[in-house]
Amino acid sequence: MRKNALAKSTTVQLLKALDAGEFKDFARWLRSSWCSSNQHLITLYRILKKHYPEFSSERLTKQWLYAEIYPGKAYNDKVCRNLLSELSVQIREFLVLKRVRKDPLLFQKTLISEYQNRIKPDWFIKESKKLLDQIEEQQPQNWENRLDCLVLNEQLYFSPHTLYRQQKNPGPLEAAAQALEEFYLLGKLRILNERLERRKKFAQQEGKKDQQLDTSFLTSEAVNEIVKNPVFNIYYQRILNRDLSLEMQFERSEQLFRSTVDQLPDKDQQILYHYLLNDTARLSQKGNTQILTRMLDLYKFGIDQNLLIYDQKITESTFLNIVSLAAGLKDFDFLEQFIPACLILLPASSIDDAHTWAKAKVALEQDKYEQCIEILKDYSFQGFVFIYRTRFLLLQAFFEQFLRDDTYYPFFKSYCRRTEMNMRNEKRLSQARKTAVIKFTQYIRKMAKWKDDVNATGEQLDRIVEDLEKERNIQGKFWLKAKLDQISKKLL
Repeated sequence: MRKNALAKSTTVQLLKALDAGEFKDFARWLRSSWCSSNQHLITLYRILKKHYPEFSSERLTKQWLYAEIYPGKAYNDKVCRNLLSELSVQIREFLVLKRVRKDPLLFQKTLISEYQNRIKPDWFIKESKKLLDQIEEQQPQNWENRLDCLVLNEQLYFSPHTLYRQQKNPGPLEAAAQALEEFYLLGKLRILNERLERRKKFAQQEGKKDQQLDTSFLTSEAVNEIVKNPVFNIYYQRILNRDLSLEMQFERSEQLFRSTVDQLPDKDQQILYHYLLNDTARLSQKGNTQILTRMLDLYKFGIDQNLLIYDQKITESTFLNIVSLAAGLKDFDFLEQFIPACLILLPASSIDDAHTWAKAKVALEQDKYEQCIEILKDYSFQGFVFIYRTRFLLLQAFFEQFLRDDTYYPFFKSYCRRTEMNMRNEKRLSQARKTAVIKFTQYIRKMAKWKDDVNATGEQLDRIVEDLEKERNIQGKFWLKAKLDQISKKLL
């Protein structure tokens, strides 16, 4: 890209954050009477509009923009930078207004503050009490509305426009104290749960630090009262169950989550749901193959409950995980519905990659190995997450085809070597992730060598099995064990 290209500038990044409708609305914003009187902003918008949404043209530089806006004038970098900065300010103000308009609660809180600041005591008191009643009626209660209750009640009590400090009944002060206690306890429960989750995830690195968790507050009378609220209770129960086996923790947590999910705030639904997904992944890593069916059911539950889709979008990783899991479990009927429905929820730049990868994965799990290889061999993936997973997929396909046809061995061996070399030079993956893939390639090469060795013995295969069982960081462990079992049944 040429020098001074604007693709990574703040202004362009802010414009790219606007969807098509917002981008149109922003034009009306710039033309409005309350916006900046600088007419050059409208000209700048019209020029940049031609490059929305990618803004990838190489001619999109500050010098080119300046020449378009100020034809015939010598380039002035300060003027150009100031104009772009002014447009950025307008985009930020536009985004804030959009946010306030979309959020009635934020709108009311902002209005109440304005009433207080503009010496409208009757309006301030009336709207504060009205909003507090609305918040208290909300179900389910959550961490955010406890904070809102605390702030609104405290504002009412300490406001110079009210007389609560001179009255025997403190009213808002007691309500603020109650909201503060609930806010603190739910926040404490949330944070403690997250620390416990991190201890599971980073057992070796953080075990010593997280073993000494302060749970003394769990015995307070306030906790015993507050856990009647389902959102408080589910976090509380997870902490009480922390010393049970992982299997039992998952069973109890999933049962409670499924039975109370409709009573939980959206944010807590997301947090607790992903805790459950993480538990299934850990159980899988421990060798519990039966958990895979439960994991897929949990993904399906997440789709039904809209726990995996944010603003009508799904992440590439989530899409790949679901396709991989469902294909591995041979749930092709589900995939026939899931793939087309969710492809359109991916970023536009990922749709072709995702569709191609999904077709190849399904072909592999349907034992159509040559078809899988044919789909992938000439396709150039753009997203790294697809490139990474495709290497693993092709390793499996080449090995499976080699098991069917020995003439595929040179292709299989060559791809193993290329994958190992790519992994060793790959800078976008952690060392642990690279090691996991390299170990996988090493094991399938051992298995292929054993299969072709006329002098191979059962003891040699047993040693491969024993070594694999000890591995803690290896890609596709279940698949490798299944292939070892398949080979041994055929050849021993």
